[in-house]
Amino acid sequence: MRVTLIIFLSSFSIFMAKADQRAPISGKITDENNEALPGANILIKGSASGTITNEKGEFQLDAGPDAILQISSIGYKTIEVAVGNQTSIAAKMAIDVTQLTEVIVTGYGTQKKATLAGSIAQVDGAEIMKSPAPNITSSLQGRLPGLTAVQRSGQPGKDDATLLIRGAQTLGDSGPLIVIDGVQGRGNIGRLNPEDIETITVLKDASAAIYGARGANGVLIVTTKNGVKGKPNFSFTYKQGASSPTQIPDVLDAPTFATVYNEGGYYRAGRNPNYYNNPQYSAAAIQAMADGSDPVLYPNTDMVGLILKPNPSSRQITTNLGVSGGVDNIRYLLSFGSVDQNSPFVADGTHYRQYNTRLKLDIDLVKNLTVGINTSAIFNQKNYSADGGVAWVDVLGANPVLTAKYPNGLLGPGRLNQNPLLNDQRGYQ
Repeated sequence: MRVTLIIFLSSFSIFMAKADQRAPISGKITDENNEALPGANILIKGSASGTITNEKGEFQLDAGPDAILQISSIGYKTIEVAVGNQTSIAAKMAIDVTQLTEVIVTGYGTQKKATLAGSIAQVDGAEIMKSPAPNITSSLQGRLPGLTAVQRSGQPGKDDATLLIRGAQTLGDSGPLIVIDGVQGRGNIGRLNPEDIETITVLKDASAAIYGARGANGVLIVTTKNGVKGKPNFSFTYKQGASSPTQIPDVLDAPTFATVYNEGGYYRAGRNPNYYNNPQYSAAAIQAMADGSDPVLYPNTDMVGLILKPNPSSRQITTNLGVSGGVDNIRYLLSFGSVDQNSPFVADGTHYRQYNTRLKLDIDLVKNLTVGINTSAIFNQKNYSADGGVAWVDVLGANPVLTAKYPNGLLGPGRLNQNPLLNDQRGYQ
């Protein structure tokens, strides 16, 4: 028995390229037959600096003596070359046989990558699992050429991305056909357990013609894992992540807002000097807002700060427990996964829970005849505020001179009697 524990923690890395006054180094990349290799990628390891070879396999790049060049090209093994005192580099790349013998799902069958002629892209489940995102659709962005994933909401349970292959194709539904383990028309691809996925393949253009008109916008094929012969293999995965707003709005405080409002009133009055004899906000009121001496009549409210939790992030925890194995003629796989997400906002009842189960059983009755069972289920519980979540129009539209919370703890009316801090007291969905 093998137990695997994986814990994902947040980390931040900053890569800084060292300045170098040297002249650019030059080089040439060739294959095993000493033929020039155009389009090879040359990257300085640990930085974002790089270039590609021209049609003659040649390149130029600024790199210091401590730099290490990573050279890669599709179908060839990646190599690393230390610069040192070299001013000219010649490197030879070997063919990566494993890439050429890789099997690609092509619809109702498979094909070796070396003989593949259609427009097909594939990503392994192991690559998808590198992302701690609980929704698979958001993990596919940037991993499959030609596939665009647009995520319009980050709200737990409503964060499915819109998938498009080579852009919008029609005025109606432009989404691709989803095929999961050979069954067409299935939805909920974003809610699948990432641990269960073997590969995800994108069929584009003529490669999708095998599915007829339903494949006009491309086809997304999902293949789940199978049991393999051997002793029971147990796995346990635990991932914890956090989702935070990309940018928190920086709003005016009450004294600044009142001053700017008065200035606007002055111009609306045609620059009438008598306006400031009776402005909207008096100097005494502005002073009270600044020193907080009268928080009831002259509050200084930061609605954005009040609606966000002290650490503005939502927690997301995913766990998975699985076992697979088999003997000569029977193979099995059983997995169970869960997702738990909450909201980064105060007084927001959003809480999403999801549970996945899958059972796959393959029995070889006789030679060339296998009977199998592939069953899965997704259970989820979605709790939201009665209004569906935080309405930012009520947050950003709430003037800082409006009371959100009184000193005794009672909540104020907010903008148009829509105080976002009351969301969890209006019922729930």
